[in-house]
Amino acid sequence: MAKKRDWIEDGIDFTRLTKVPEGRGYEMVTSEGYESLELYASMFMLDDEEVETLKAVIKARRKGEL
Repeated sequence: MAKKRDWIEDGIDFTRLTKVPEGRGYEMVTSEGYESLELYASMFMLDDEEVETLKAVIKARRKGEL
């Protein structure tokens, strides 16, 4: 069995990353209208290394490092 991933880390909720503007056709959006790395990871069957890489990119962008 795969290990359970942590979807809230360092104050970032990867299940609800950013509110998606109304009318935008994003594929990985929660029912509340938020983009979601959790949905993306399950849809494309990402492995743990890929998920951790995406989390690092998201954290860096939020800190203004990218």
